[in-house]
Amino acid sequence: MAFPSTRQLEDVLSPIAHAQQLDIEHIKITRAGKKSQVGVYLDGDQRPGSDMLEQLSQQIGEELDAREEAGEMSFGPGYTLEVSTPGLDMPLTHPRHWRRNRHRLVAIQLSGQGTAEVWRIGALADDETAVILVPTKQSGVGPAGSGAKKGGGQASAKTRRTPVALELAPTVHAVVEIEFSQPPHAELELTRQPFGGVEISERLAINPNADDETISSNNQSTAEMDSTD
Repeated sequence: MAFPSTRQLEDVLSPIAHAQQLDIEHIKITRAGKKSQVGVYLDGDQRPGSDMLEQLSQQIGEELDAREEAGEMSFGPGYTLEVSTPGLDMPLTHPRHWRRNRHRLVAIQLSGQGTAEVWRIGALADDETAVILVPTKQSGVGPAGSGAKKGGGQASAKTRRTPVALELAPTVHAVVEIEFSQPPHAELELTRQPFGGVEISERLAINPNADDETISSNNQSTAEMDSTD
């Protein structure tokens, strides 16, 4: 029996997660001598609390033990299991990540130069192909995100004063930023608006090989974009 791959573990454990309306965001396997470690990181539209994580840890452990006893997989001499939620440093790689982090600050690398800008996340389009980004003046953000400049500063969406629509694609690199103060009311008013109700100045499509982002349309409201796409 071979040590299971992350794909095998995801296939086995997904039904347990889905039964609680959760997604497996990441599985980390660390093989270390006599005892390996398996980390399973779960999230959902309603983030699981400690009680649910404890319950899921028991269910997942029982499932893995049963699979090992049946000869379907082997963890060697033994393993420790960690079941948790992903940290804020997890990249936003799926539309659900943008939906679940609505109203939060996000650092996005908008060009091939490596400079990240900080925006506030607005509504996700119904077809999950684009998201509204609201420019922010917020300065109370943490240093750990990808938007941090050298010397502890923070890039901001200073070149744009109005919301934009960002096309979601694998080329988008984005990480949630820690925020230590209350979000400005004006920014939250915009992030609360539905996707089709926000006036935008640009629609951005990231080109990681270019010196700047590719702009596919200008000066359109999201409602106009929906009718022309």
